[in-house]
Amino acid sequence: MNHGRAVWTIARWEFLRFFKWRELVITIAIIVAAVLGTGRLVDAVVGGAGGGAPVRLAVDATALDPADPLATALDALATAPEGASGRYRFEARAAAEAEGAVAAEDLDGLLVAVADGTLELRVPSAPRWAGDLAALLEGVVVPARVQAAGLAPETTATALRPLAVEVVEVGAAPSRDSGLIAVVVGALVFSVFTGAAVLFTVITGEKTQRVTEAIVSAVSPQAWIDGKIVGTSLYVLAYLVAYAAGLALAAVLYTALNDDARALPALVTDPVLAIVTVAFAAFGFALWFTLFAAIAATVSDPTTSSRGGLLMLPGAALAVGFLGLIGDVDGWLFRAFALFPLTSPSALPVRMLGGSVAAWEVLLALALLVASVLIARRAAGRVFAFAIHMTGKEPSWGEIARWMRAR
Repeated sequence: MNHGRAVWTIARWEFLRFFKWRELVITIAIIVAAVLGTGRLVDAVVGGAGGGAPVRLAVDATALDPADPLATALDALATAPEGASGRYRFEARAAAEAEGAVAAEDLDGLLVAVADGTLELRVPSAPRWAGDLAALLEGVVVPARVQAAGLAPETTATALRPLAVEVVEVGAAPSRDSGLIAVVVGALVFSVFTGAAVLFTVITGEKTQRVTEAIVSAVSPQAWIDGKIVGTSLYVLAYLVAYAAGLALAAVLYTALNDDARALPALVTDPVLAIVTVAFAAFGFALWFTLFAAIAATVSDPTTSSRGGLLMLPGAALAVGFLGLIGDVDGWLFRAFALFPLTSPSALPVRMLGGSVAAWEVLLALALLVASVLIARRAAGRVFAFAIHMTGKEPSWGEIARWMRAR
């Protein structure tokens, strides 16, 4: 049996021994139910004009003539008794002063009336309640326009023109999709944890039962370890696709049920970002799974071995991507993480989501990652060939290093 056929046979066996269609369908159903249920709960707590914490908004209509219906309506909102506008609290305040309060989070937003009759809602980031606020304002401004127009037929159309509310994000900091960053990094960490745990359990179990010794007499150790890595990767990929399908289906259903269309995430609208993220995830899986296949082959008894604690390493390495939620993704430290092969699968996509990345950085990081995979694969094959026959004691790190250099 040639190397390619042996790898495919082993990979297919590893994939089918864990992959179950029924469990996959149940997983998708659970994700859809959980997302829809959570969405309903969030809507009940923070959605709608009548529920959730009060929203404090400053109003500046100084650019308008005091007789303008929009100025009249905004003045009425600012002077209305508390609670008259549901969860919204309006106060007249100059834009220059209010913008500082918005930046300090003392106010939830600032409404500025522009001379052409448009309202700008200035906020640190687009809120969920923007559409609800627009409906409230339209219900106040349109009657004021109709009254000012005197209900003359020729002016009714102008008076009933829908009110445009533009959301303007203020602040010099670059926009970053925090939710998408968390999803990308979380999916990578979860997937590598899952695959590494499967590899560790399978290889140590087969070594304890002396199964692998019989198999490597028919195929090469390199084909055996390659097949296990490919099969495990396909298994993890299948469940990642299932999770993505469940989330996508839940989003479609939520939009249909609530008439609440949302913008598509950057991974869908930006093909370059999607390709880079998938490429780094795939080679990241290959690198970490290769390392753990080699480590698992050196374990004699998984119940007593201290090397089981190494399963935490990929989580710690890939979790550096979460630093993109709070730190400067264009700083020297995060740039180094984006180039280092053990952390680049999460750090490089996060840099693209939250900062600016030069093409040469992407290509260099990818080249380093691919080279690391190839080197780790050869080293893991050599370690596997020696360690799989070793029982009774675990090899030292010095012995493992010598096996890696063996020809």
